[in-house]
Parts: sequence; structure tokens; C-alpha cells
Amino acid sequence: MPWSYSSALTTDLDRVRFLVQDVDTNRQLAQDGEIAWLLTQEANIYMAGARLCEVLSGRAANVRLKKVGDLWIEYDAAQLLALASTLRARGLT
Repeated sequence: MPWSYSSALTTDLDRVRFLVQDVDTNRQLAQDGEIAWLLTQEANIYMAGARLCEVLSGRAANVRLKKVGDLWIEYDAAQLLALASTLRARGLT
């Protein structure tokens, strides 16, 4: 599946990626199609971002540490859930 991001933030997909900081092509968290689907299910970009954080926290719960080459990546589900809460509150205003 494709992954894309433009810092010009001209699309809702880019805006959701920005909100959850999925902006590094070397560290892709969600595919374009996944975010596009969330945008059809939620009321706005903040709610879609919140839901994406919840989905990502589910993934993080299954993987605590991941080794990529010489680099270790630690996933923190609690941080994602806190961001989801913040984004959901923003989406309700």
C-alpha cells in the first residue's frame, strides 16, 4: 500500500498524518488507505487522528521493542492513547 505525506498539508490525509506525527517516510505508521478509510468513518480530521492513535496503540501493545538494523524502536501505547484523548477533545469542539 502507498504511503505519502506533504508538509504543505493540502489534504485531510496529510493533516491527519501531521496530527499523529506520521510524517517520516523511514518510519511509516499507517498506509494511505487506512487513513482514507478512517476519514470516511469519523466526523473530522481530529476524530480520524484520534482513532488512528487508538489503532496504532493496539499495534504497539503487540510489539514493545522492534529491532531494525542496529536501531531499537520502543513502542509506547500509553502516549498514543493520551494523544488520542487530546485529539478527540479537539474534534468535539
